[in-house]
Amino acid sequence: MIFIVETHLDQKYENKEVAWIDLSGQFLSQNQFLLFKKNQTNLRVFESIDSWTQYPFKKLMPVAFLFIDGLEQSQIELLESKAKIHFEKMAYVFISNDVNIKYLESLLNTFDVLGVITKSSTSDDRHDLLARFSEKLSKNQKQLQMISKFKEQNRQLEHLTIDLESLVKERTQDIQASKTLVEQKVSKVRQLISFIKNLSSVREVEDLVLLIRDEIYKVHPVGEPYLAFESGQFGPWILYFQRGKLAEIRTSQLWNTGVRLRINESEDQQFLANIFSRPFQRVISLPLQLHGISSKNVVLFIEHQLNKNQIDEFIEYMGERLQSLSLALDRSLLDVELKRASYLWESTFDSIDDPIAIFDQNESVIRSNQAFQNTLELIGSSKEFWINNLENSPIIECINSKKPQIVTIKMKDRIYTIHSYPIAFYDDEPVSSVVCHFVDVTNYKNLQSTMIQN
Repeated sequence: MIFIVETHLDQKYENKEVAWIDLSGQFLSQNQFLLFKKNQTNLRVFESIDSWTQYPFKKLMPVAFLFIDGLEQSQIELLESKAKIHFEKMAYVFISNDVNIKYLESLLNTFDVLGVITKSSTSDDRHDLLARFSEKLSKNQKQLQMISKFKEQNRQLEHLTIDLESLVKERTQDIQASKTLVEQKVSKVRQLISFIKNLSSVREVEDLVLLIRDEIYKVHPVGEPYLAFESGQFGPWILYFQRGKLAEIRTSQLWNTGVRLRINESEDQQFLANIFSRPFQRVISLPLQLHGISSKNVVLFIEHQLNKNQIDEFIEYMGERLQSLSLALDRSLLDVELKRASYLWESTFDSIDDPIAIFDQNESVIRSNQAFQNTLELIGSSKEFWINNLENSPIIECINSKKPQIVTIKMKDRIYTIHSYPIAFYDDEPVSSVVCHFVDVTNYKNLQSTMIQN
């Protein structure tokens, strides 16, 4: 009796030899294995486990064990354990001359029996069973080929997936880096916009220096700024911080007036050391280009302890702000110049003993000197004076005629000659205001009257 047990061969054995280990010594006839030849299956017979284990290419071959009846279960397990050292898949062929029910049951329970050949089986039966075994083996081989193909496709798909994951990761990193870069740029633009807005509300140079200090302290560990500027007839000035408070100093010395950026140059260090009587080791000098007529030769000195990379970052940071800073400083210095000029004119007018005043079209005083203020104490308001003392107001006459007017009036015990001059920005425009110069001619008139009487 022969039991042929189906095997599921692993894909690594496809199109290889099949090892038949004949432990019975009663190998099947060679004609019976011609069926395997037809299915492109090569057979190699081994008479013992040892001869098989010594075969150099045994790991390339699936195994079929050929047993005789009478083997105990422990013997079968022993053979299986030896075979599994080298293989995961095996096939078994059992030959039995005696039908032992228990032995048959153990075989049926242990193995997947494909069919049984008995002594009474005809050659056709045997041929049919072996044909089915061969066909099954052929199908297994095809399945193995399919499985191998699928595994190869899965492997390729896995590689593609890994490559895709790597690409996605790389693109994600690039996107994240780009996003971070964009966020940094947006943050820089917002800071710059905020700085420009703050500059737009600054009118005083002192407030501008405070804003500069607060701005550079936000991101860079630098020292106090020193703003040096040459303003009109007032000469060189330096605004700086002393014990946290803004101070100013006038100097007769002039700094390097070059327009290029200077880093740690000895000339700038020596200039500041001479002014403040202390050493300056490292100084960044930022010339500011002003376009107004109020100031020139403006430099922002910044004491620092930055390294090379930090200096580059600081220069880039300040470079983005220099243009708006120059415009704001130009405007602030122009305001300073105008205020100083206005103060100079007021001081000049106040030093004149004769009353001087500027009147608008409604005969109201726009500006006047101190002498005129003293005169008003005598005459009251200007409108009342013109109405009570003159038939025609020289202000109105001057506006209508666009020509100077001269009138003489008496106020209390004093006599004044009033010279009125029209003010118009353009010849074809109406007069907007009138300047009146009050000349005290009391002594002259008294002398003239005395001479006439004599």
